[in-house]
Amino acid sequence: MKTVENSPERLVLGGWRAGSIALAMLLLALPVAFYFLIVTEEPYTLWANAFLLLICLSLVPRMVLWERIELDRDAAEIRFDQLRLLGRLRRSAPLKPVSRVEVETRSSIDSTGRPSRRLVLVTGHERTPFSRLYTSGKFEREKDLLNDWLKAAFGERWREAATRFTEDAASAGDADVPDGVTRIRQPATGLSLDIPEDWAASVSLDTSGPLEIFGIRLLNRVDRPGKPRAPGDGEDWSRLVATGAEDAGLTLQIHDGPLRRTLEDTLNDPWSKQWGIEVLKTTEAVEMGGMRGFSIARRIPAGGSTPVFGKVGADAATRQLWLGAEHLHVEMVGMARLDDAEMQHALDAMFASVRLPGA
Repeated sequence: MKTVENSPERLVLGGWRAGSIALAMLLLALPVAFYFLIVTEEPYTLWANAFLLLICLSLVPRMVLWERIELDRDAAEIRFDQLRLLGRLRRSAPLKPVSRVEVETRSSIDSTGRPSRRLVLVTGHERTPFSRLYTSGKFEREKDLLNDWLKAAFGERWREAATRFTEDAASAGDADVPDGVTRIRQPATGLSLDIPEDWAASVSLDTSGPLEIFGIRLLNRVDRPGKPRAPGDGEDWSRLVATGAEDAGLTLQIHDGPLRRTLEDTLNDPWSKQWGIEVLKTTEAVEMGGMRGFSIARRIPAGGSTPVFGKVGADAATRQLWLGAEHLHVEMVGMARLDDAEMQHALDAMFASVRLPGA
């Protein structure tokens, strides 16, 4: 695949697939050659030729001979155009500032005997696969090319969205949702949270409980994630994940019962060491949205890893917030790079927007 156009507005990759064309010609020629080289009057030879021809004819129509992939920032869309032996296949998927490209390893085995891999466009919980024959094995290089373009194309939009959200969210009341803000509400409790409209969000109904083996409790709590889906379908959920710019995101987990965890318990929890060694700030008493609790801010060095957001590319800070009411308590985690003031302020506004009905 060659780069046809690379501008801030569009990235176009396309070209003829020489390898696919050569393989298609080989598959078509194989049964013909097999017939003329092995000519006998035996019935099994004729059946073998017919079977080989059937296999080749089933593979060739699926092969991509020419392909064009176009990422359009202004249209907020990625378009796939593929030419196959029996026609063309066109499809598209929405493209958002939060979209990114990942390399997905599949359970099937490719022709080399290794697990099959492909590029996938990830937008929130939606995963759109690229053509299976698209990368010719150059997965990491092409993934970096696509992600670099996405960052350059939507970088300024991230800054504008974060600034606009910070300005508008502070003045939003319980019934008012200003432009540029998406309000997500849990149906069971009515608890709500505001996020920038350009962020991608997914919800899931997770379960949690102690890990016990043969009656011996090994861990006080293990979270078992549910299937991610888009919010707003009216179904219950317990976990919300919102992702923003690079190394920026927020999670909200809702639990039954009042908050019993303390600041000291959390600081001494062995699981909390995964968030980083350096504690920047602790706040013993926090009150917002009709709930009370505490918070911890930590520094994550570049290359460090977090349980929720994975590996970070630059120094980042996380803010963990625990809030409780009479019948429920919540855990919130927000992360942004230390040098990204706009995202830090946007996360503060998201934390401040969480509220119970009537608060």
